[in-house]
Amino acid sequence: MQRLSHLRSALAAVPKLFPASIEGLHARTKLALNSMDPNFKIRIGLAPFEADRRETKKLLDALIVANMPVPVEKQAANELVWYDTIKRRSLAKDSKVEGGLFQLTITNFMQAYSAPVPFLLDNNLVLLESMHQPMTASDLYEPCHLHIFISNDISSLTIPLPSGIVPALRVLDLADPQSSDSNIGNTTLIVSTAKNDIRSLTSRLSDRDGIINALLSSIAVSCKTYVRSARAYVSRDAADADDIISTRKEWSRAAHTEIRDVLEPGLDRFERKAVWWKLYFVMDDLETVCEKEVIARFLPSTERSLVYVLGQLSTLSSAEISQKQADKIGTVIANSRDRVATELLLPLHARAQRLVVRTFLDTQLPIAALSFAGWQLDLLEISGYAAGGLAMLGFVWGFKRLQSRWDALVTAFKRDVRDVAREAVDRGEAEIYTAWESKVVEMKKTLEEQASVVEKLEM
Repeated sequence: MQRLSHLRSALAAVPKLFPASIEGLHARTKLALNSMDPNFKIRIGLAPFEADRRETKKLLDALIVANMPVPVEKQAANELVWYDTIKRRSLAKDSKVEGGLFQLTITNFMQAYSAPVPFLLDNNLVLLESMHQPMTASDLYEPCHLHIFISNDISSLTIPLPSGIVPALRVLDLADPQSSDSNIGNTTLIVSTAKNDIRSLTSRLSDRDGIINALLSSIAVSCKTYVRSARAYVSRDAADADDIISTRKEWSRAAHTEIRDVLEPGLDRFERKAVWWKLYFVMDDLETVCEKEVIARFLPSTERSLVYVLGQLSTLSSAEISQKQADKIGTVIANSRDRVATELLLPLHARAQRLVVRTFLDTQLPIAALSFAGWQLDLLEISGYAAGGLAMLGFVWGFKRLQSRWDALVTAFKRDVRDVAREAVDRGEAEIYTAWESKVVEMKKTLEEQASVVEKLEM
């Protein structure tokens, strides 16, 4: 009882400590926990392996008549309605057969049968027949305690079974199995549906404890393999740490190169398109010009590579990250880009508007008005030509003042954008190194718990 209690606690801890990215681990763990109940049905998957779907059908047909007290040929016709129905099943859909009162349910992808099959009722089994050869655990309709790959050709022994589908058993259905015994390894069962000889398979499927132990062993192996790789990662020496530092430096070098080759030309184009005398024409489009030439060129490649590097580091975590956490990965560049748009571009636009208005109201309009008044009211005793010249001087002085102040604003804007970009690169470097260190610390904390789970599973 104590061992069973330890086993339950270990299985319950697996989904919390080990990632779901391990092929089918969480599904196998849930299946093993449910199997602690003696009434839970054992699921057996049947799939063709380098063979036609009909080979799988022949084996399933043989299993549903196994252990019958009276041979099929001597059964009354009304007692075999369910048998004939199952035999006539479509080969275009997966099939599920379990013991019980006769019932048929058909969906788009599955045909499910419940029938008084002696072999299934005696051993509390469910047979799941796959239409195609699965390559991963996700290709299966339901997770199974045991996956049987069926072939009728000895040459298929040279082809390895799919590594992500465990536990697995290879079955050869041969017309003359005895003549091939010397060519078959111990890991493969040999049956002959042609001779109605499937005793080796029915004996294996009747061993409930053996099937469950094989499932538990596969879980332990998957967890042990993960712990081994995790221990190798957290035990990195100085050379391994240098790899992370090298990755960070390479990313930083590429980022600074992008500032020079992409962002700087964009800033220069913005300066040319928003020259002072164009402010009267592009004032309303100033933000659009800046977004096209500066914002859109603000380290796009650097941002993508940062997200990739940090995403790779995040997969080293033993715990699954939430969507909210995933959305925060590599947001340094995006936040800095938003900062340029809100803290630098919007104030620049507002200052440009004020500069144009104040140049006109504070310099050009007063001088022109004074010139006109002095001429019309004889206050300055000047001629009309002199008044016009004085007004023009005021406009030129205003334009000169506008030019000098706008050039200073644009120069400061370009400098601030460069500073924000360099600051973003520095923060990105820090985020890469912090992510690596945090994953190592996190994995060290959970490694002991994972090792304890593996120890309990192997007891």
